[in-house]
Amino acid sequence: MVLTYIFMVVFSVLNSYQFLSYHWRDRGIGLAPRVNEAAEFFKQEKISGPIFNNYDIGGYLIWNLYPQKKAFVDNRPEAYPDSFFSEVYKPMQEDPAIFEKIDQEYNFNAVFFYSHDITPWGINFLKAIKSNSAWAMVYSDDYAIIYLKRNETNKPLIDKYKK
Repeated sequence: MVLTYIFMVVFSVLNSYQFLSYHWRDRGIGLAPRVNEAAEFFKQEKISGPIFNNYDIGGYLIWNLYPQKKAFVDNRPEAYPDSFFSEVYKPMQEDPAIFEKIDQEYNFNAVFFYSHDITPWGINFLKAIKSNSAWAMVYSDDYAIIYLKRNETNKPLIDKYKK
């Protein structure tokens, strides 16, 4: 019994060390390195809205871009009716035709997404937008990905940054 306990403690310590050593560069107080670069790019290049974004990055957009730019959704579920998520937000990521329909209503100019979205609808949307010829990726990093609608206003930025 004691030997099992000692083994579990040693195993836990070694696993913790491996985790900490992997994330050692991210230790400390404050923001992770380069986390604000996507928002800085957006501001520096004077990209206009409206913006379609995912739930995970909405608070980030509010913090960095509000009041000049507004997020489509943020991570305060209590601020939205349940029908918004079930009838608008998720379906427009699951079905490109629904995204196109809602895009006609909102006239999105940019898509600003957390690049590690693991929801099935988020993964589906990122695959769909990548192959959608109406949109061009102009920015990506460890945290965010930005697409711009192919139009005359965005053409210089797309030509400059298309990935």
